[in-house]
Amino acid sequence: MSIWRIWFGFEGRIRRSQFWFGALGILVAAAVALTTSFVAVHFAFPDTQSGEGGWGQGDGAGQVFLGLMMIVLFLAIFWARIALIVKR
Repeated sequence: MSIWRIWFGFEGRIRRSQFWFGALGILVAAAVALTTSFVAVHFAFPDTQSGEGGWGQGDGAGQVFLGLMMIVLFLAIFWARIALIVKR
């Protein structure tokens, strides 16, 4: 069974090892996606951070973009976890 079917499909059954490797894969993919999104927002919207290192002085586009990315990422992780649990 391919990783895409394990993560996003709701049919079939998987072994315990496939379940744990799938869960580990979701964790790694989420960490990479979160890190990438924070770095992308930092470089794409540099005016959204003040000189003291806090959020503040921009027009808020970076925060909105990051918020939308977090929603999409949460839904993808939620879907993958539910698909994984259903098959186990």
